Amino acid sequence: MVRERNRSGFDGDDLHVGDFSLEIKNCAKMDLAGWLKQAEENCPEFMLPVVLHKKKGTTNILEHYVTMSVDVFLGLVVDAIKRREP
Repeated sequence: MVRERNRSGFDGDDLHVGDFSLEIKNCAKMDLAGWLKQAEENCPEFMLPVVLHKKKGTTNILEHYVTMSVDVFLGLVVDAIKRREP
């Protein structure tokens, strides 16, 4: 895991986990298109841009949401299917 500096003192994406470049959001108003654009712009080459955003009313991160482009999602689906093939 690598943490990079952004507006709160860190630059670029918020967190790298495996192949994912996470843009982490805790905002009163949702801006999925803007957040995903930011995630894509800050994502290093050969990583997958993903937005992790807080679900209103909960602090349990397992109940929060993940947003990604259909392109990224389909890539994950294809990879999962390939791993299942004998």
